[in-house]
Amino acid sequence: MAIFDVSERPRKPREVPRCVLTLGQKKEIFEFKKEHENMSNNRIAQFFSKKYNVEISKNVIQRISKINGFELAKNDILRKKMKHPIVSQFEEELYHKLLEEVKYNTLTYENIVFIAKTLQTEKYSTEENIMKIKFSSRWFMKYQDRHNISLISRERTGRTLYV
Repeated sequence: MAIFDVSERPRKPREVPRCVLTLGQKKEIFEFKKEHENMSNNRIAQFFSKKYNVEISKNVIQRISKINGFELAKNDILRKKMKHPIVSQFEEELYHKLLEEVKYNTLTYENIVFIAKTLQTEKYSTEENIMKIKFSSRWFMKYQDRHNISLISRERTGRTLYV
């Protein structure tokens, strides 16, 4: 009986490049597979490999065919979360108020939150989607990114708004 030492021959992992497909390509493959149910995954993989000039295996086709159409549509929608139109309107109005306020005062994060809460309660108190906004620092970071606002701190105590 011979004992084999596995450590003598290190196994190299197979280096196969990962197949990267866009969501649109996956949808097209999914629809094609649905229309041509009798065609093998290998043949479909060959067809789309030539079409997209990317090596696609039959396993990729199998994974795509397991995903249902709803999942593909949901992923397409959720790539960028859509805002409720009233929330977008509120944010635009807040942005214009901040533009007016920056002419007269230095705006700190706390002042901006105060202006936002005032606008929220005065004008949008009946809107459920607006009343849910908490005006946290995370919300403000995302708001800054959406409206290209930066708070640059000159001192440690307050941050100034530059638009």
